[in-house]
Amino acid sequence: MPVVPPNGSNGAMAAEVAFYQLSRSSLERALPRLLQKVLDQEIRAVVLATSEERLSALDTALWVDDPGSFLAHGRRGEPYPEDQPIYLTTVEENPNGAPVLVLIDGADARSLAGYARCLHVFDGNDAAATAADDNAIAPDKTALLREVRRRVIAQHQAIGGLGGDLERAVAAPGMEGTGE
Repeated sequence: MPVVPPNGSNGAMAAEVAFYQLSRSSLERALPRLLQKVLDQEIRAVVLATSEERLSALDTALWVDDPGSFLAHGRRGEPYPEDQPIYLTTVEENPNGAPVLVLIDGADARSLAGYARCLHVFDGNDAAATAADDNAIAPDKTALLREVRRRVIAQHQAIGGLGGDLERAVAAPGMEGTGE
């Protein structure tokens, strides 16, 4: 889901946003694997958390997750942040020039400028985390559904129509008569 830059922006590419709902693994188990996939592409990442305590736990997890290897990383306040392939922080910053931002524990970025991709990672077994993530996606679900419906219909009309069953399927309850 691309994030659209606000009006008056320089028109730079919008960051691609992805959501990872953890239901079988803890963040300390899943994040190293996700970050390894980022590093396998030879790109850097910033991990933004909401507390120093969480960063300490993740710092340890990145060093000891796989006994045969480790994920090189640094934290805010440590030397040479610009050299770190993975940078852990509680402050919005990008000292290593990372194209990937990973948001955990409900952390929220005011801006995605400078990032090509943003990954929201949350605990799917935590009702509060799930609700917070839902609100990050779209606090107003009616507007979201209306926009999704409008885009699906517009795209399919451009190629010759949806067909009756599909048109009824995308017409969410309460969306009739929206004029879109």
